[in-house]
Parts: sequence; C-alpha cells; structure tokens
Amino acid sequence: MRANPNIEIFEVTGNQHFTFPMLTNQAPFNDINVRKALKYGINRQEMVDKILQGHGKVGNDHPIGPANQYFASELPQLELDVDKAKFYMKAAGLTELNVDLSASDAAFTGAVDASHLYHASAKGAGININVIQEPADGYWSKGWLEKGWSAGYWSGRATEDWMFSTVYERGVPWNNNQWENARFQELLLSARAELDSDKRRDQYTEMQMLCSEEGGVIVPMYANTVDANTTKLAHGPDLGNLWQMDSNRISERWWFA
Repeated sequence: MRANPNIEIFEVTGNQHFTFPMLTNQAPFNDINVRKALKYGINRQEMVDKILQGHGKVGNDHPIGPANQYFASELPQLELDVDKAKFYMKAAGLTELNVDLSASDAAFTGAVDASHLYHASAKGAGININVIQEPADGYWSKGWLEKGWSAGYWSGRATEDWMFSTVYERGVPWNNNQWENARFQELLLSARAELDSDKRRDQYTEMQMLCSEEGGVIVPMYANTVDANTTKLAHGPDLGNLWQMDSNRISERWWFA
C-alpha cells in the first residue's frame, strides 16, 4: 500500500495493550517472587518485533499507555534477565517452576505464538510454561476469567482512573488478576479526587510503579494503530492516539485536499 502514491499510511502508538493476567489469589501466583520471576522471564522486544512486526512498543506491566496524560515513561523498563528470574525463583524456594498458560488468538492476533515465545525465553531460568491453546469459542467467558494464567488484551481507556477502575479496582467484575495491594487501592481513590495536576501525576506514577513491580499482570507490548487514507484527504501534523482514525475525530479535524 505504501507503494501507491494515492494512499497515505499513518501510524501512532496508543493505549491498546496485550496482557498475560494471572490470578494472584491462587498458587503459585500468590507469591510475589514468582510474579517477579515471570516478569524477568519474558523478552518484550522480541514480541514487538515478531508478533507486531515492529508496529508497537514494549510494555512495562501496567495498563497506562503512551496516549494517557500521566503515562510514567520514566519508570525503569522491565527486560529479560535470566539471572534476576533465577534470583526470584530462589527467593520463592524454587529451582524449577511449572505453570500453564492458556491462550487463543481470540485474545489477540498472535497470542498463541506470543505464548510460545514466552515459553522459550523463560526456559533458561527454569520456568517451564505449558502453553494450552484454548478454543476461540467461549474464550472470554471461560478461559480468560477462570484460568490461573491466560492471554488477553485491552483497547485502553482515555483516562487513568477509567482504566484502573475497570480492571484493577478491588471487586470490579473484570478484575481478572485479583491483585490485592492496600496502597494501590488508597491511591486509586485519592487520585480520583485530586485537583492538583502535579500531585495527581505523582499518584498515578506510583500506581503504575506498583503494578509494574508487584502486580499480577504481564503487559509485554502496546500495539500501534495503523490506518490508511486517500491523499484526497488532508489533516494536521498531530494525530490522536486514543482510538483509531485520529481518535475517532476524522470528521471534525480532516478536510478535502
């Protein structure tokens, strides 16, 4: 399509992210050292390169994306580190870990392949991931909400509170990791009411840090939104990245060239 002079391709990184949530109220995921070992056992860049073919960026195990106002880009980036994974395995009293990971391409395109990449990268740390390919039919009502560890995705939300309160707030129906952290829940309520933007940024940054360091969801990558348009249309230099088609504002912000 890029070879066609009458077509323009535009691409932005937004909030859509792919996930591997684990039920932290079940063994072995109730052990923070196991969760940390799994966080250091995944090659995020490899997934971006091979699953998204470069059309994305690495995630950092929290759900706030680059299109959010308080996205904490300054947090230390989690990376594949076999030695650290082994360290946390030892802290959990383990020399080997055998876990099932349920996946289906219903979760996201390439989810099964991504799970096999995870299996390959974690193996060097003594983490044996058994990838279970689940049927697409009924995956969201059975596999995703009921399995101990599974693949999934979120399109992201326009605000930090919307995203956190949809999936990470205590007791909400779609909290499919059951992670309990008193400080996180306290910050969720206080940030919701905070009017000082700098203070609110600090609160949301701490929440992202807590998710990244202790949480029960692996977020390996964000997906780019890739769109195409005829060159008969024109637009400004900046494109929205909350949703597709210039954050769904194409009818407001585009014109005939």
